[in-house]
Amino acid sequence: MPICWADVYVIPEYSSIAQRLGGSTRPVYELIADTFNEKIEKITVRVFAGVLSDKKAEVLGVEAGSASLSVCRSYQGTGGRIFEVSISEHPANNFSYNFEFTRGWQTADHWSWSS
Repeated sequence: MPICWADVYVIPEYSSIAQRLGGSTRPVYELIADTFNEKIEKITVRVFAGVLSDKKAEVLGVEAGSASLSVCRSYQGTGGRIFEVSISEHPANNFSYNFEFTRGWQTADHWSWSS
């Protein structure tokens, strides 16, 4: 049983990466970085709630209309160009997201916040 429904979108010039996915356990962004010499400058992650469609719920083995949590990741390369966007939708009861910060990871002078 799959743990989530994942959609991955890449820019047209990297579309041939789909042929390299069969059997690979590596993330698509890593395959793109290696194959096309892309440098990952920034990853933006957005987490949001939703409701699973009938099709997704059936594939994931839960009731249609079940609550879900989605993770949308945007991968930016050199010059700020977004080359990949992935959206993973998880049944809410199978999802947790944890953060851990260790003292000394950054000093107060280097904090930056964005929304």
